[in-house]
Amino acid sequence: MLNKKISVAFCCMMFTLLCSQALFAAPLTIRLASLVPENTAWGAALNKMAKEWSDATGGDVRLIVYHGGVISSNEVQVIQNLKQNQIQAAVLSSAGMSMISEKVITLSCPFLVKTDGELDYVLSNIKSELEADIDKNGYKIIAWSKAGWIKFFARSPVHTPADLRKQRLAAGNEIPALNDAFKALGYTVVLMPYNDILTSMSANRVDACFQSPVFVASMQIFGIAKNMSSINVAPFMGGIVLNQATWRRIPDKHKQKLLEVCARVEKENDNAIAQLEGGAIDVMKKNGLVINEVSPAQQKLWEDLALSAMPSFTGGKNPIIDPDVYGRIETLLREFRAQR
Repeated sequence: MLNKKISVAFCCMMFTLLCSQALFAAPLTIRLASLVPENTAWGAALNKMAKEWSDATGGDVRLIVYHGGVISSNEVQVIQNLKQNQIQAAVLSSAGMSMISEKVITLSCPFLVKTDGELDYVLSNIKSELEADIDKNGYKIIAWSKAGWIKFFARSPVHTPADLRKQRLAAGNEIPALNDAFKALGYTVVLMPYNDILTSMSANRVDACFQSPVFVASMQIFGIAKNMSSINVAPFMGGIVLNQATWRRIPDKHKQKLLEVCARVEKENDNAIAQLEGGAIDVMKKNGLVINEVSPAQQKLWEDLALSAMPSFTGGKNPIIDPDVYGRIETLLREFRAQR
């Protein structure tokens, strides 16, 4: 009788062990949401990353990409789904990442960072701090992306701040801080979802927007807003994040390999986006877009305006821009410019 009990116990133990091993061996499936269509440089990069993750882990980590907003139509919903683990990863713009860490939006402060070289230098020196803040808030950023530059597009030419103040400026409602900044600079800001900009321009409710050339080209906004100011308003950043629960579930032996894949895809995608932005501008020019070339004197007007408003952005109990991060970026920019 005792032997029979021991046999039963042994069988139960072995069954439990086998089940545990089977569960441990099951692939980890990560669902990633992207608002970007699949037939873009970002879409191709994500598909490539999914394949390379599977190859690098021997199929232990499976990445499924949902392109074009099929899961969530805006970044507020994306982040909510991440929190609830309905998805485990997402492609976010700087707007979305700023909902996770308010420090990130400082990179997109208008007329602060002016060139790709400056952005590379600043980001290489400050991204560890930004990543630490994102980690602290429950997420892991596994790749950054430079997605071009935000530009002004408008019905009437825009060379100076006064030109833009005469026009109603469409703005997304994802980054209240950035909208507050433009309002403080004296602009008439009309809030709306990004996908409604073309409809609102057609209905004569707004006259201008600040967007990336790739977005404006894809949405055909330049058909009405035929003027693009040559000045770079701010870098358009993006990134891929996981919720921390998912990052912890990835076996440690695979994490470094996955990050190496992400770094490679990040670099390739940055190059592709730069070419895409230039191509988008060329196509729009061939179809009637006019580039409003801003002179050095006119550029100084934009920069002086932003500088004069900065104390109100970084001061008070609830600053629009993180004053410490802003100060460090200023210092880094002075260092970089002194080397030129």
